[in-house]
Amino acid sequence: MRGQDARARIGPNADTGSQREVEAFDQLGAIWELMLASHKGRHDLALQKLHEMGFVPLEKARVEHCIRATQASLHPAVQERLQDVLAIAADTIAAQKAGASREKLFTLRNELDALCLFANSVFFRVPQVVYQKLCETAASFS
Repeated sequence: MRGQDARARIGPNADTGSQREVEAFDQLGAIWELMLASHKGRHDLALQKLHEMGFVPLEKARVEHCIRATQASLHPAVQERLQDVLAIAADTIAAQKAGASREKLFTLRNELDALCLFANSVFFRVPQVVYQKLCETAASFS
């Protein structure tokens, strides 16, 4: 609640630094919701949360944009959680595989391919175990 109160006090006319902090607060809140959905086995909701995160590319056309945005403006607190987001993404997409139609499988594979490209290209290192998890999950769709 304190975070929401601080966010409301900062307001829309705040300086750039404060606006960046508010954006990071919102992004961390979205990451928390993603983690909760994943923990509860709500993979449908977790996938929806991933699609709502502007810094996570689930389409190849958005990979370069997300890399540039991540390098230019992603708050360090959000960067620290990015490996968790990518690991959850791999688990979430893998959980969608069972019973999926051919079209859905194609979409999920493309999302994983975009995440692999992103994880391999961001300027801070994504741990090898997370990158490997993404790639192995993608390979399981072949």
